[in-house]
Amino acid sequence: MTFSIAISGITGYPTRDHRYDACLRFLKGAGKLEAQLGIKIGVYLADTSPPDIQAEFSGLATLVPCPDTSYTSKKIASLQAAVDSGATAIVITELEKDGLLVDLGRLCQPIFDDSADLVIPDRTPLSWASYPREMRETEGFALDQIAQFVGTRYDTMFGAFVMNRTLAPLFLSCQAKMWTWLHEPRLRFMKEHPDRVVGIPVNFLYPAAQKAAEEGNQAFHLKRLEQLDFSLIRPLKIIYGQ
Repeated sequence: MTFSIAISGITGYPTRDHRYDACLRFLKGAGKLEAQLGIKIGVYLADTSPPDIQAEFSGLATLVPCPDTSYTSKKIASLQAAVDSGATAIVITELEKDGLLVDLGRLCQPIFDDSADLVIPDRTPLSWASYPREMRETEGFALDQIAQFVGTRYDTMFGAFVMNRTLAPLFLSCQAKMWTWLHEPRLRFMKEHPDRVVGIPVNFLYPAAQKAAEEGNQAFHLKRLEQLDFSLIRPLKIIYGQ
């Protein structure tokens, strides 16, 4: 079956926590959105949750086998399944970002009308204000640094993005570890094809309960600083050298 939009994601929930709840909302919401937009939407999920959770997901998404459970291998397996679906627009996102569904049609439109090959959601001031203070600071710093290389301040730190299926080989051939896999191919494409990239504003709101738990929490702040290595330093070194 051919889908107009294919959503590629990876998950793994040991228990039914708030992240699992958000993922379930996303999967159910994608089904409703298909009817609202009048186009086919397929979700391709590389999941390593326990069998009982996988059983719940199987009726809402296509579960992709992933014998190698490393981050990069799961990402590639999920993306390959999305590409094989024949979809025109491929969305790569965390499945916990259920608040992004309301903007999915707008984000995919530049792919459908061939005005862009890469679409980056751009968090509005309202969206940024919903994030923990430390996260705003670290991600804002990263975006400022990336803009000095790319030339435009696209919100690549948001994580989710939409691409034309023709860009998939850039990601499928990438063997970078962890979050670098999300960034290196995108930054390379931005450098080489700036006229085929567009940013679209989104009012995505960070979950209030998650913000309350993370803001001022040193453990979470250290995690965000660690992510800068994979999402800022490593990809820029790969593309621009030491």
